[in-house]
Amino acid sequence: MKAPPAIVYAALLAGLAACTIAPGTDDGGTPSTTSTAPRTRGDQCQSVLSAFCQRAGSCAILTNLNDCIQGNLALCCVGTGCNQTSMISESTVTACEQMITAEDCNDVANTTNPTSCLGSP
Repeated sequence: MKAPPAIVYAALLAGLAACTIAPGTDDGGTPSTTSTAPRTRGDQCQSVLSAFCQRAGSCAILTNLNDCIQGNLALCCVGTGCNQTSMISESTVTACEQMITAEDCNDVANTTNPTSCLGSP
């Protein structure tokens, strides 16, 4: 016997709702009392470039995220310098990412060095 369409539709909605429920605040993760290990300059550069390249993508300026990140990495660090522990704070990285995300598309198109907001290593 087939279920009436209204019952199937209700079950589908209930199933979709169940898929969108996020984990509780006590589900795993890193406790806020622990400190994070310092990242490399390359890791921080990639984080900022990822924000920039995603913003550029949303402005229809580029088509390939990985090519954008790899193509701009040399503006931020080169060779073994990318593997060195960074002296730049994570709050600086976050502020840089937020600044890039807030840029309008004209600013994104005219940015010659998206990692310049990181300052010197």
